[in-house]
Amino acid sequence: MRTARKSRGFTLAELLFAVALFSIMMLTLAAIQAAAFRDRSRLARDNMIGNGATLIRSTVENSLVSATLLASPSEGAASQDLVAWTNVDPADGSAIVPSLPREFTRICLEPSGARLYGYRGRYPMPASPPCGADAPGMERWLVAGGAPLQLAVRFYRPPQESNILLVEYGLTLPQSGSSPERSLSGSLVVNLRHAKL
Repeated sequence: MRTARKSRGFTLAELLFAVALFSIMMLTLAAIQAAAFRDRSRLARDNMIGNGATLIRSTVENSLVSATLLASPSEGAASQDLVAWTNVDPADGSAIVPSLPREFTRICLEPSGARLYGYRGRYPMPASPPCGADAPGMERWLVAGGAPLQLAVRFYRPPQESNILLVEYGLTLPQSGSSPERSLSGSLVVNLRHAKL
């Protein structure tokens, strides 16, 4: 009578081959994941700058679409503070359309250059607070910025061009770890179509 032969386990060579194959697969997956995270970080930084620039442009354009008076900056001057009025007659401050409210929009860069704020309210305009501070009678919102993003914004009105506003802006993300510094700049020319001459 024959005795059944006991089944044997894996040989040492087979086990070493399996462990080596598993290690190679895990190293490949780790390299793919690391590359994906690097790309994700780069895209997030690029999106932060691109979104900030889009927010600056759209906020300025939307704030001036129905403006009838630019109070700041004055003609021939540059500023980091923009104040535009809607439905205000530049000659005497009265309402152009009496049934509509007189409203202002203020866009300003805080002194640190980290954030651009917007303010909105009704006539008469309360005393302007330092940029970024809360103020009674004004709605305040963050337009763009925040750590680590740095902003530069300049509003300029050419001399004898009461309806033209030039806006220059720049956004910079400083170097972080292995990510290089990223920056974006642009400009915008706004012609106030509703401004009263």
